[in-house]
Amino acid sequence: MSATANVIDLSVWQLAVALVLVAAVVVVSVRQSLGLERDLVIGSVRTIVQLYAVGLVLAAVFAAAAGTGWC
Repeated sequence: MSATANVIDLSVWQLAVALVLVAAVVVVSVRQSLGLERDLVIGSVRTIVQLYAVGLVLAAVFAAAAGTGWC
């Protein structure tokens, strides 16, 4: 079994589909005058950045562990 067998590789279009769904929620918020638009956008951006950062850290940790024989 390869080391990347359990990795879910998201393409740009899959990320775009997720952002379209967030945009739909923002539109509903605007139409219903809920005032959640700013929070939704900030939360979405934070989620993307944090998950990307965690992925980079985990990739570095597993690369270092593979070099030392831990994995």
